[in-house]
Amino acid sequence: MEVVGLAGLLSELGVVGNSNRRNQATTSTETETETAVLSSSSITALQTLIDETDGAQLWDYLSECNIQPSVLVASLAASMESKSSYLSLLASRAYLSALLSSSAPIHTLFDPFTFFSLLFSLRHSTKSTVPSDGSRSQSLTLRERKKKRKGRSGEKSAEEEEHTEVDGLLIFVLELVESSMSIVRLDRMTDGVKSLVETVVVVLESGIVQRLRRISDICFGILYETVVRPEHGDQTESSAQVLRSLSPVMLSHSKSGLKSEVIQFVLRRLMPFGKGNEKVRKALVYLPRYLSMTAPEKTELRACAVDTILAILRVMEMEDQIGFVEYVVKMRNSKESLRLLGLDILLMILMAYDVLGVRRLENDQGDDVDCHLDVKKCFEVIVQRCSDSVARIRSRALVNTGQAIEFLSKDSKNHSWLQKTMMHTSFNNLLRMRCVDDKAAVRKSTLVLIMKSTTLSGVSIDEEVLKMMAHACSDPLLSIRKAALLALSEVFRKNVESKIITTWLHAVPPLIMDNETSIQEECANLFLELILDWISRVGFVKLEDNIQNLEISFPSSLLALMKEMCDEEITMNIKKICTSLGKKNKLKVSYAIALQNIITASEMAWKNSNIAIEKWIAPPGAWMLLSELSPFVSKAIGWKFLHHHWKLLDKENEVASHGDLNETELVSATWITDRVSLLQIISNVSMGLPQEASADLAYNLLKRIEGFNMHLTEVDAHVKALKTLCKKKAEKPGEGDVLVLKWVDQVKSKALNIFETYLSKNSAANDLRNSVTPRATKKKESEETSKVVNAIFVIGSLVLICPSADFKAVIPLLHSIMTSKTSKGKPKRLAGLIDSLKEVASSLYIQSWVTMGKICLVDGKLAARYIPLFVQELESNSAAMRNNILLVMGDFCVQHTALVD
Repeated sequence: MEVVGLAGLLSELGVVGNSNRRNQATTSTETETETAVLSSSSITALQTLIDETDGAQLWDYLSECNIQPSVLVASLAASMESKSSYLSLLASRAYLSALLSSSAPIHTLFDPFTFFSLLFSLRHSTKSTVPSDGSRSQSLTLRERKKKRKGRSGEKSAEEEEHTEVDGLLIFVLELVESSMSIVRLDRMTDGVKSLVETVVVVLESGIVQRLRRISDICFGILYETVVRPEHGDQTESSAQVLRSLSPVMLSHSKSGLKSEVIQFVLRRLMPFGKGNEKVRKALVYLPRYLSMTAPEKTELRACAVDTILAILRVMEMEDQIGFVEYVVKMRNSKESLRLLGLDILLMILMAYDVLGVRRLENDQGDDVDCHLDVKKCFEVIVQRCSDSVARIRSRALVNTGQAIEFLSKDSKNHSWLQKTMMHTSFNNLLRMRCVDDKAAVRKSTLVLIMKSTTLSGVSIDEEVLKMMAHACSDPLLSIRKAALLALSEVFRKNVESKIITTWLHAVPPLIMDNETSIQEECANLFLELILDWISRVGFVKLEDNIQNLEISFPSSLLALMKEMCDEEITMNIKKICTSLGKKNKLKVSYAIALQNIITASEMAWKNSNIAIEKWIAPPGAWMLLSELSPFVSKAIGWKFLHHHWKLLDKENEVASHGDLNETELVSATWITDRVSLLQIISNVSMGLPQEASADLAYNLLKRIEGFNMHLTEVDAHVKALKTLCKKKAEKPGEGDVLVLKWVDQVKSKALNIFETYLSKNSAANDLRNSVTPRATKKKESEETSKVVNAIFVIGSLVLICPSADFKAVIPLLHSIMTSKTSKGKPKRLAGLIDSLKEVASSLYIQSWVTMGKICLVDGKLAARYIPLFVQELESNSAAMRNNILLVMGDFCVQHTALVD
């Protein structure tokens, strides 16, 4: 078999040789002749001869047959360029085996033409292998796949066997190429190194490497031999060619292991060799710069490039690291893409400066100190780019500055110079300009920088910057609002200065009204963390009897926070936040206990300071916040606590009513607000109150309502609390509604009597207005007017809690006052009413409109008659009147939408 095969080989070579000789004799001008492609059997016979005799007999056979070695090489080269990958690799293996055999005429066998044919064979074989991802099988039709499965029956198909043989041959050929690198010289042919390196990289990037891991090791071996052997040419150029060809893989976003293998090849094989070879080191030093110049502009690919550059930089010598950093610093004056890349590289260098090069120097005192890479210079360059002319560079520089501050602040050695930089006027001016930048991405990045900068202690935030952050919380863009919300909250989390507390409360809680659900949830969660959790931590303590100063037991910043929450706008938003948190069961019992402790501690401190307890004021905001929490943590609030403070606040009411006006005016508003909040708490926890205590409190509330002398802000709270207590007292279904209706009629009758009496006394008001009224008389009239205003307000409150009650008798009286500009339409007994009650008692006039509005809310027919009058009154000269009418019209829009339209 082998003899026949060898005879066939010699026959084919002989034919080729004769053909060549005849052609050369025929014409001397032809330089190229047609070369026959050897058959696979002939190549196999040749391979067998070489393997068995190490090529010793091959050259004798060729000589005996009068065939030159060049003829064999030409035929093998032609076979290597065959379209069949199997035949091509078979010829390549035979050629390389012959080249590596003993006594082989290397200079004759290794020529450019054959070498490039070998490279063609390698490239062609990678294109013909089966894809590793199975895409070929996906392209088959369903019928073809069924036939393929049926035809297997435990055996590989002919196609699979062929590909297996091709894979095996490819490994053999690559191993022979690696071995031949020690006996050939690539410097004798043009672009020899370049062509070989590019071919090897093509093999590495092909899908076959994922199936045959052995191939990657061989390829890296070939590349290594190309670099380390000077006989292949200038080592600097060879190294540069290898690194240049591998750079696309190093800069790629490949998820396969090839990128990692390439980087490890550079770090673990070329770098150690370069330390002892100046020529190779020269190319390796230039590698990070080359990667920087060729890095892609897309964000993800740019990040991959930065990671690769940093990995290489870590293993470089210290002076080479410093040289590269200086190069990156100069990139700030380059084109846009390089400036952007330079920012990312500088940030990564800053975050890895502790593992990069370190020098030992002496300071002025002669002590040894560590001299790292110029960290401060790198940081300054990043900050300078925050004012770049290109928006995306400004944005990136701001984000990188924040990340650099966050990282560098972890090392106390950096605190001093970082604080000086950030407290400098130029840095604050930079933040101010970027907060109002015309590009949204820049404004968002500025907020990120501010948030990151809070990690550095000892740095106070600029007031103008703080105001701009608060303004950003109402930015039209969702991303800006989110960033501002987080940034301002992070500033609050790190620093509880009064200006920060005030800004946060006015900027963040209003976001509970945002039209974006995620903003609402974040706002509520931040209130829970920064306010309620803080109160819980501070207030959930054991109280001591000898408390002298509340600020000693509780932080002044917390007390200032609760006081600021008393602002009307803030209070409204806090109510919504607490409701949102309560519905999600996020409110804890500890919050209510902590607030009760703060209130109790304040009372104890007041007593221990020898100040009259009747003048005690709880920390502003404590009662309000407790009232908003009470519906959801009612079990945490006991009757003993509520009863004690109700009696205390009730006494304060007497002091406020009969004490010196100048002394009590300053605190009366606080007492009123606290009583309202306390009543709301009682209403919310009424289901857990003792029966007897509920009855006593209900009686007390009724007497206070019937007195018609409360502040108007207290009326609604008293009426609602009384209604709740009546529901609590009821033992049977419906009994509570009967009790409510009973006392509503009782109060309504008394209020109506006061109203009618007042109007009848003013029947001769025209004469009284033209006469001189004594001061005592005017004071009495003022008290009467105040009482009737209170009575009208009480009627309005009764309408809302008990719409089923009969209020028809009130309507004519209210109508008379509302239409007091003319005498038309008024009852006869009111004919002598003054021309305009607005001039005598504007509060009575306004309150009459408001009460009529409340009646209209529960009576659609009446609303249809009076809505035109309300609209007309919007043109009133009184601002207070217009404001109240607007509020009423707003309620009409909800309750009687069609009528308003």
